Amino acid sequence: MNFILLFVSLIITDTYSQESAETFILKFYDKQVRVTSPAHLKLGMAIILENHTLLDLRGKLITGEGEVIKYFSVKASKFETILLSSHVQKRLYIVPQSPAIQEIELEPGRKSYEVPAQK
Repeated sequence: MNFILLFVSLIITDTYSQESAETFILKFYDKQVRVTSPAHLKLGMAIILENHTLLDLRGKLITGEGEVIKYFSVKASKFETILLSSHVQKRLYIVPQSPAIQEIELEPGRKSYEVPAQK
């Protein structure tokens, strides 16, 4: 009986140890961007941008067709939230402009992934 309880507790611990979210969370560091993504896109979902650098972060949220949804500016060591009121059926990208690094595709269902800060 103790073996079964131990086995079940290990399975539950492993299940909850994976990082996931109900929203997109992008953490900007000097050399990388860490993205935590939800399983699915939903109307009213938020995108949280956390700036863990010493510089202010400026950029835009765009669709795959290049349509600008929102421009944003996040002060150093601060965060900003962008609410998705529409566009949930389209591919979405964060395009940092200052500092200029590569665009980041927001991919639901990937749990957690890192994007190197290539220019």
